[in-house]
Amino acid sequence: MKHIIIVFVIISLTTYAYANSYQKEIGCVLGEAEDQGIEGMTAVAEAIRNRGHLRGVYGCRSPRLQKASAASWEKAAWAWERSAFTNLVKGADHWHSDREPPAWWEKYGKLTVKVGNHKFYKEVYR
Repeated sequence: MKHIIIVFVIISLTTYAYANSYQKEIGCVLGEAEDQGIEGMTAVAEAIRNRGHLRGVYGCRSPRLQKASAASWEKAAWAWERSAFTNLVKGADHWHSDREPPAWWEKYGKLTVKVGNHKFYKEVYR
């Protein structure tokens, strides 16, 4: 019984440390795609990974983050983990909602896929 408790504590601490190390990324996924379900969140997470940085990701500063439920944070964390093993966006590193006007960079990118109401683009270097 003692060993089971020790293993449980180690797993819990490891998960907590992992979640904290990616708190910003998970928050960005949540801010960008909270209403898109797990597939939409995973797609945004993939594009963030492909981009390699968080600059220009509006969702990182979304006021909705303060009001998001624990379940939404868990979903976003799951999407972040899952995105390391999926290829939903086919290499895209930019996206925008089809509810918004096209972004300025759209003319420099190739549309790869639409997931939910997000269009994903792979930057084409000039």
